[in-house]
Amino acid sequence: MFKNIKELLKDDLEFERRAVQIYKDYGLEIEDEDARKMLLTFRKDEMGHMRAIENKLTKIRTEKLNVAFYCPRCGWTLVYGCNPKTGQVIKCPACHAQIKLFINEDGEYAVEEVF
Repeated sequence: MFKNIKELLKDDLEFERRAVQIYKDYGLEIEDEDARKMLLTFRKDEMGHMRAIENKLTKIRTEKLNVAFYCPRCGWTLVYGCNPKTGQVIKCPACHAQIKLFINEDGEYAVEEVF
């Protein structure tokens, strides 16, 4: 599960790693003190982004990530919990639609309204 999300997060993580290195390199080379501080602050920010992405990937890998979708009828957030069972139906608290969790043809979680 989460194949597409994992791929996107891994791409994001690589982007953040490159940004950390670039900000470090330029921050150490630049002579203007204000610019140096700004670049090193950016580096620190990017390191925080890296940790957040790594945390999300760990939750996916250890199956501790909540499966959540927006209600296809009203857009309210529906949380199915960690490792939900396919076929599980949640009643949307906002519009009261019955929304079923299933696995689509790509092997990913998806939802559909049950009529």
